[in-house]
Amino acid sequence: MKTKSSRSPEAGPGLDVCHAAVRASFGGQYARAIGATPGSDFVVTTILRNAQLVCRDADHDSFGSADCQVLANVDLDWARDPGDCDDTNAAVYPRASELCDTIDNDCDALIDGADPQLELPLCANQTGICFSSRNTPSTCVNGAFLACSDASYGPTFGQSEAMCGSLDFNCDGVISRAIPCALQLGVCSGVTITDCTPGASCGRDEYGLDYEFEETRCDGLDNDCDGTPDDVAMKPCALQLGVCAGAITTQELCRPTGFAECGADQYGAAWEPVERSCDGKDNDCDGFTDAFDSDFLPCELQVGVCTGAQHLSPRCNFDSLARCGGADYGPTWEAEEQRCDGLDNDCDGVTDERCAQPDGGRLENVQSTGCGCGAIDSFLLLGALVLLARRRTLRA
Repeated sequence: MKTKSSRSPEAGPGLDVCHAAVRASFGGQYARAIGATPGSDFVVTTILRNAQLVCRDADHDSFGSADCQVLANVDLDWARDPGDCDDTNAAVYPRASELCDTIDNDCDALIDGADPQLELPLCANQTGICFSSRNTPSTCVNGAFLACSDASYGPTFGQSEAMCGSLDFNCDGVISRAIPCALQLGVCSGVTITDCTPGASCGRDEYGLDYEFEETRCDGLDNDCDGTPDDVAMKPCALQLGVCAGAITTQELCRPTGFAECGADQYGAAWEPVERSCDGKDNDCDGFTDAFDSDFLPCELQVGVCTGAQHLSPRCNFDSLARCGGADYGPTWEAEEQRCDGLDNDCDGVTDERCAQPDGGRLENVQSTGCGCGAIDSFLLLGALVLLARRRTLRA
């Protein structure tokens, strides 16, 4: 029988292909493992029944590298399972846990988030509905997990605005049935509702007394909760007749206590608080025009005998009101004072300014054009006449 003269690599301590124990393995799996040609005349002996195909395991993780041999006696440097893609790292081997560390831990050619076998750690927040939540593969970045995102906590996280139950949807350790109202600006900020009836909505009971569905106040607050304070709708001014027709309030009239009264800026240049123009317009917006307005009734002069005088027949003279005269002021009025009657007849605030003053009470010194100074001089004259008549009677 022809035999090989060379030694079988690692076939056993000091054994070559000519050794009886080696020849006995021909015809079996071990002969094939070492590359020998099986022969039908060999039988497996007791010596080589323990021989096995093993691979070198430098990192002692029970998985060998591609360096495989048939050995009868093996130690910890050899492993029966091959496939270790990094025999220098004991944490890397087939079916190992895939970690977020930029390394192919399980030798499947996939790394970190790209490997469906990535081991996902628990999120930091494990309260409420966040219990048992884990990081997602997308949070594995550059070999480390980022903090869990809302998506990591599930679709119901933070959805308490739309839910009403007994779960902690915000994962803050507080279970509350109160949910935020729809409006959260202005006076509505932070307002919640505890009514979980389907379709329940917030109103003034929840938003408070400062809330208005449509803002009407000028109080510096956003009463309708739309983000703009005092955006009140403009409303008609108090006066709507004559030149004031259609006048509306403006934003500058908005005060903390309400709207100020409209004035010339709102009513226009033709407006007059008291009508004085003869222009064919109702300038004070009371429904009366020019001379037909009661504002025209008082006369221009209002002292002396003119006090309280009114136009008896108001009339416009071109663009101004005709002045009052004797018919309006009465019979005691004088355009230029001539009487000595104790009255201010010309309504200039001075009484009997044209009367001569008596000299020593002597009647003959009173000017012939006057009667003394006021009503007192008239009585003196009357007394003098009576005294003169009595004297004439006695003489007779």
